[in-house]
Amino acid sequence: MADDFDWEQLLEGIRHDSVIPVVGKDLLEVEIAGRRLTVSWYLAQELATDLGVDSQKLPPSPDFADVFGSDPSLCAKLMKNARMIYSKVAHIYESTLRLKRNFPVPPALEKLAEIQFFNLFVSLTCDDLLHRALEAARQIMPISIDNQRRGVPDVTDEQLKSARPINLSNVRQIRALR
Repeated sequence: MADDFDWEQLLEGIRHDSVIPVVGKDLLEVEIAGRRLTVSWYLAQELATDLGVDSQKLPPSPDFADVFGSDPSLCAKLMKNARMIYSKVAHIYESTLRLKRNFPVPPALEKLAEIQFFNLFVSLTCDDLLHRALEAARQIMPISIDNQRRGVPDVTDEQLKSARPINLSNVRQIRALR
């Protein structure tokens, strides 16, 4: 952050419950087989393997778009059946993150979950890693609210008053694509 960042203002906001952590993909960095990498990079590599894409054709830190766009014949196939993109991505998320419970929770999420001043979290990623970090750090099941609840308040007053952390996320969205 810039040198002129007002840390006191941030700390004061945290003390008065006026800061909500918003977690994006850049915060999700893990160590796998002795290498530090982002979860999105790891998932893109898994997707490339699943689709038979030569990882040598990919940039150094690929994402899903790099994988799908790396092979003209794959691109043409996906143009005919765009739904396949979503089902492939959902399959990679399910098989890598949800079914392998030993997939590491990023240390940054573990540290964030330990900050007791935060009770409401927003995750912009389609995984349950923040939920798992909160559950481990707080020793209580977090309330998970996805973005698919139409006509219902996202968060109720009762949930806000509970002692449980609340995680607003996109997890159900990725599951619904399968």
